[in-house]
Amino acid sequence: MRLPILTKLAAAAAISGTVFAAHLPVARSQTVEEIPTVTVDPTGTTLTLNWSTGERYPIDIQDWTIAILDSFDCATYDLVAERDLSAQRILGTPVVNPQTGDVAVPVLLEECIEVQKSAVFVVDPQGYQSHALYRLQVPGDRPLPHEFSSYALSSISGLHYWEETLLVSHGDASGAGAMMIFTASHTPAGSYAGCAVTQPGEGAGSLCP
Repeated sequence: MRLPILTKLAAAAAISGTVFAAHLPVARSQTVEEIPTVTVDPTGTTLTLNWSTGERYPIDIQDWTIAILDSFDCATYDLVAERDLSAQRILGTPVVNPQTGDVAVPVLLEECIEVQKSAVFVVDPQGYQSHALYRLQVPGDRPLPHEFSSYALSSISGLHYWEETLLVSHGDASGAGAMMIFTASHTPAGSYAGCAVTQPGEGAGSLCP
């Protein structure tokens, strides 16, 4: 059941003053044979999908790009309305949607001293040797202009699928933390449904849209 975790997030959001909305998911499912496991190489730049049939499919994540809105340029410290950033390496552990076989992958985009910009990409396997790629779209002050855009996450500390609901935990150098929730929708990346501060701190106010 998904209701208990949504209730907890809604309660946490109410305490923190964060607006929370829940949306019902659209179910998609695969057979057990079609659900891969994943491994990451030591450099964090190659994601490999592995199936019980023995098939393996390596993917270079450094080819992945995303348009990040309203972020500071590390070189100039200027606020830039929209920048295309590439994945540098995988942060932590990717997670597999147990219902669909889609893989959510947390990646580092840019790092300025103690400030990280990160994002989550979702790999939708297409057979054993190809895939479609989607971007988790984090909302912000302005409407997102297209499906390849998002506001940046801070340092991602963990991903977790609860059935088809993806929970994204991230935080900043002050120790503040927050959890975002994305429910199943018309794309494997899902739709933003809410955010709650999980660890108060100096930067907590900037961790939720």
